Amino acid sequence: MKPQPTPRATSRRRIPLTPADQAHPAPTYVFALVPEGQIDASLLNGLAAALAAQGTPLQAQRMRFDRHYALERLAQAHCSPDAPTRQLAMRLFDAYQGSAVAPGGRLG
Repeated sequence: MKPQPTPRATSRRRIPLTPADQAHPAPTYVFALVPEGQIDASLLNGLAAALAAQGTPLQAQRMRFDRHYALERLAQAHCSPDAPTRQLAMRLFDAYQGSAVAPGGRLG
């Protein structure tokens, strides 16, 4: 019988999350065809869940690479009677449009 390797102790301590951290986890960015080159996956997944609850499916993966599809779904979400869904749609729309502030702090 082959000896099994023993697990090595690590010096990493897990830092407990505060209630504020749990309520607002750090964003997880994924590659997307947006001006910044990446987008917060939690926003995409949140919008997908919000629309699914309203009976409208949304493909989060497709949102990352199909701009036409993404803008159609964002327009649809913006017409939702649910305020949090509209807010998510606006945050994502801003990500798809890029920043309104040009380098140097001037409006673009």
